[in-house]
Amino acid sequence: MIYQTVNVTMKEIDPETQKEVYVFREIDISNLYVHNGETSHIASDPEVQCKLLKQWIKERANPQHEKTLTLVSWFIVNRCEKGVA
Repeated sequence: MIYQTVNVTMKEIDPETQKEVYVFREIDISNLYVHNGETSHIASDPEVQCKLLKQWIKERANPQHEKTLTLVSWFIVNRCEKGVA
């Protein structure tokens, strides 16, 4: 069984040094799901993926890190088994 995750790179500006600080997270692929009322599937359009990830950052990452993060990049990871690198 294939297990998918999303590797997300975000950044913030350190208030003391004014330098960019990068934050890396591996999140569940379900954060890229779109729903049509009957089924769910992974969004294939990069614009939709971007919108969903920005929403995830606003709702989950910023509160968890107590920072204001912005999306830099992301990619989908396919694994043969859950938990195997």
